[in-house]
Amino acid sequence: PLLALVFRAQRTSLAEARRGEARARALDAVLTVAAGARRAFVDAVAAQELARLALADLDAEETVLAFLKSNVAAGNQTALDLAVAEARYQQVVVAAGDAEREARVAREALVAALGLWGSAAPEQLVQLPSSLSSPKAADLDDLERAALTANARLDARRAALDAEARALGFVDVARFLPDLDVGVVVEGDHHDGVAAGPALAVGVPLFDQGQGALLRRQSSLALAASQLAQDAIALRARARQAAVVADNAVRRAAQIETGLLPPLARVVDEMERRLNGMLVTPEPLLSARRAQIAGGRELVLARRDAWRAVIDVQLLRQGGTPDGAVTMTTTTSTPTPSTGDGH
Repeated sequence: PLLALVFRAQRTSLAEARRGEARARALDAVLTVAAGARRAFVDAVAAQELARLALADLDAEETVLAFLKSNVAAGNQTALDLAVAEARYQQVVVAAGDAEREARVAREALVAALGLWGSAAPEQLVQLPSSLSSPKAADLDDLERAALTANARLDARRAALDAEARALGFVDVARFLPDLDVGVVVEGDHHDGVAAGPALAVGVPLFDQGQGALLRRQSSLALAASQLAQDAIALRARARQAAVVADNAVRRAAQIETGLLPPLARVVDEMERRLNGMLVTPEPLLSARRAQIAGGRELVLARRDAWRAVIDVQLLRQGGTPDGAVTMTTTTSTPTPSTGDGH
């Protein structure tokens, strides 16, 4: 059709807009995959550390159980005390098994996120550090504006809106133009033989003036504009939420590390000193060690949440969009160790 040649420039411009949309969506996918791999790494390290803490808790409960068995045999404690300790020990055994399973699953998720494969075990494919350090405070200055400026999904929406506008202009002009087809016609009769000549087919838009196509393009343009506005509003809210959560998560991890764990460690040291001086029974020391292990577990979870929040902030600055709502792990408060009674 001749109209395809007449509107070649417009069709090329429309294709360029569509290519810009595809490029922005590809960038968004790349950023999402990279952020997912970072989260999987943080989760794997945290799960590995939680599994080690679960084993430490199991060792502590084994010590408690052995101590109670000797006391019951000596007649110093009742069978009820031993039954309670055995029940708690079995609970810790189950928890340790769960922690080990979660650590293996988290490592497998990291292997998949990195795109690794092979006959080697996941532990050989990915070697993890022994612990998860606390992240530095995220750069939260003007995060909302930076996210709006760099966001790849918004760029894709803008390119789609531009493409719809170009398509609407093309349809609005072309719908009144007739379809022109140029060809060759060959005719023959019984007297003059065969004759050949040019042919021109002209379609006159008397009834169908492209009203349906025009309305569809207008609706698509309105939809693209609405989606762009909705995505911008959602991104603003997501950036503000990410800033609040990142600031709180980093502060929380620092508070647990510097405010909670040192007193728990001092309590354990003091209980050991008193036990060596025959001033307390072993139960307060065991309780203090449980509290210290629980505090260590809270620190690991707090650091993991802080890293997740910082990754979301970094992703927003790079032009990505964190999916879903921000969630933080809630843990039970660390039990306060008992001081116990003196002899």
